[in-house]
Amino acid sequence: MSFNVRWDGLDQGRNAWANRLPVAVRTIQTVAPDVIGLQEPSAAQLRDLVDALGAYASFRGNHERDEHIPILYLEKRFDLESAGSFWLVDASDLSGGTRRCAWVRLVDRNTGRALYVYNVHFDHRSATSRQHSALVLANAIRHREHPDPFVVVGDFNEREDGAAIRYLTDPAQAGDSGITLVDTFRDRYPSRRNVGSAHNFTGKSTGDDRIDFVFVSRQDRIVDAQIIPYNVDGLYPSDHFPAVARVRFP
Repeated sequence: MSFNVRWDGLDQGRNAWANRLPVAVRTIQTVAPDVIGLQEPSAAQLRDLVDALGAYASFRGNHERDEHIPILYLEKRFDLESAGSFWLVDASDLSGGTRRCAWVRLVDRNTGRALYVYNVHFDHRSATSRQHSALVLANAIRHREHPDPFVVVGDFNEREDGAAIRYLTDPAQAGDSGITLVDTFRDRYPSRRNVGSAHNFTGKSTGDDRIDFVFVSRQDRIVDAQIIPYNVDGLYPSDHFPAVARVRFP
């Protein structure tokens, strides 16, 4: 699951975090993902979710902003073998803010197989920043220490036809990294429209609003993928719908 939970300092009234928290917890519990990449939570929001969910451990990564990019994983299923974070954008000559990627290498306790998970939140102001972030991300995946399967989740702040997304998903643009990602949702539903993920608490979506993705590599089998419009009486857990995929690795 990729889930931008919206930073708790932005909303008052009905959409305040205290009201959204139980719905966010219900959303996650309903889907019951093995691994979750969260975007935008403050440290307090992350504590709230981990405490309420109970079954998940988390890795937050190093970050210099009040919002974080943590990765949650089922503690009974996985051991955290290694983890870290790295800059996607830290150059002052790029417009937009600094951005990092958090990653973990998880080992399944039952099979001993490992999986890399990368979680990102690209800049919303600068296309140049997003393109640079895509390049850095692809190179980091290519140079991971072990040749294990990997998943990339995140709020990319860009539509599927944007330059950064095309760089990551178009084999002709793979460049030196040699990494080509597959959009799990589009793989399952190549012609479906009005499947946005950013809805500004309205519950309405268009094709232009799908900016949250779960990516895998080309050899993986995508069993299912969904955008989850969960709400309770019109109260949504966030201004983004979570993106979810079920994947079988070779």
